[in-house]
Amino acid sequence: MARRKRYDVFVSYSHKDAAIVKPLVQVLSIAKRRVFWDEIIEPGQEWNAEIEAALAASDAIVIMWCCDSAASDWVTREIATARTLAKPLTPIRLCAYPLRGVVLYFQAINLSKSLHHNCDCANKEAQAQKERERAQGRVGWGPMPMPPSARMRSAPMRSARMRPHSRWASLTLALVVGLVLAGYFIYKLDYWRMAVGALLVLLLVGILSFALSVLLDRRTALRKRRAANTIALIEEALRSKAGAKKQQE
Repeated sequence: MARRKRYDVFVSYSHKDAAIVKPLVQVLSIAKRRVFWDEIIEPGQEWNAEIEAALAASDAIVIMWCCDSAASDWVTREIATARTLAKPLTPIRLCAYPLRGVVLYFQAINLSKSLHHNCDCANKEAQAQKERERAQGRVGWGPMPMPPSARMRSAPMRSARMRPHSRWASLTLALVVGLVLAGYFIYKLDYWRMAVGALLVLLLVGILSFALSVLLDRRTALRKRRAANTIALIEEALRSKAGAKKQQE
């Protein structure tokens, strides 16, 4: 089986905003950034499987947020899958439509005032508010209070934060056990060669484990830095487009 390609960023958007996303993807491709968006799915491929695999293989997820993407079932599924995979989300607000659901708990890049996105977000927001009030049976009571952000933390995110500590704990435990066994051989059995050999093997394993841990942490840090740079490039490209549009007007 061929190794699946990794992506710097996964772009989640509504097809109504394709006019914004397509030139953006072209800019990122010129900058040699690996971008996934649904237009690169080959004919005959299953959408769900391809999108889930791409989300898992992406270092960052960008949500092109507006009233249209908020109403998109595909965008909703992509956000839910990204949260399940403990992927970082970066919402980019294209219009004045407020953040909803999970994306509300992530720092967004607000370009709504500079892009002047052409959509009927005010009317759609009013309709969405009425539907929420009708569903909750709270007409006239206003919006529901925001739950604490701690409730939004998923189990995969907690386990991901525990991995470095678990790795160091396992390494320390292995070294302690190895030293105890080596001391036992030296004291009880007087097998100096065996004890020294075992000790050297344990030291070698410890050194290799430490080196591997450093390399993995460095690779993760490089991926995060590249993903952050890619998001900064996306923001710069969108702001440049907004500036050019303003000059034309």
